[in-house]
Amino acid sequence: VLTGGHPYLFRRGLDFIRVDGFDRVVSRAARSDGPFREHLDRLRQVLQRDPSLLSELDKIRLGLPSKDAAARARLWTGGVIRYEADGRVAFRSPLYREFLTLAFFS
Repeated sequence: VLTGGHPYLFRRGLDFIRVDGFDRVVSRAARSDGPFREHLDRLRQVLQRDPSLLSELDKIRLGLPSKDAAARARLWTGGVIRYEADGRVAFRSPLYREFLTLAFFS
């Protein structure tokens, strides 16, 4: 659940769980020094370069509507968000939600 089914993050998480244990991995997952740091840092760098993506993420985080279909499509294509069955938009994983909230919106 933590990685939202992201294949790379899931595999990486299992590798770290084998060494560090489940609780330690989960408690450090969204930290800048955690087990997913390289992947999350690349994501942060991409998002920092495009204010429209950050604006869209903030609206998604707050549950607000958006008219920026292009930004939403880029976030979906990049695997950062997903569409729910009821049409709502959400972060793909709790990991992305926690990390991006801490990185940009706290």
